[in-house]
Amino acid sequence: MSKTILITGASSGFGEMTAYALADAGYTVFVSMRDTAGRNAPKVAQALDYSRKNRVDLRSVELDVTNQNSVDHAVAEIIRQVGCIDVVGAQRVNRAALPHMRRTVRVC
Repeated sequence: MSKTILITGASSGFGEMTAYALADAGYTVFVSMRDTAGRNAPKVAQALDYSRKNRVDLRSVELDVTNQNSVDHAVAEIIRQVGCIDVVGAQRVNRAALPHMRRTVRVC
């Protein structure tokens, strides 16, 4: 069963490169970024296109690490979609995701 990974700041740079590499390695990867319906909409489309063309599980989620409500919503959305998170980055996101990670012993 594939591990679920949440990458913060995945619209460019190391976050983006890491997300694609992990998806290629067989993980379920959520690329998170701000403004997914606005300025980062092309990055969301790019991730979806890459996922389809390469048959990997690369998904996008709206997340602003400076906003606790945004973090909580993103974590809840990932839990809704796949049921768990195995690996996560950024301290605020860790605090939101760890309670879910502690409750599950890889049953998803």
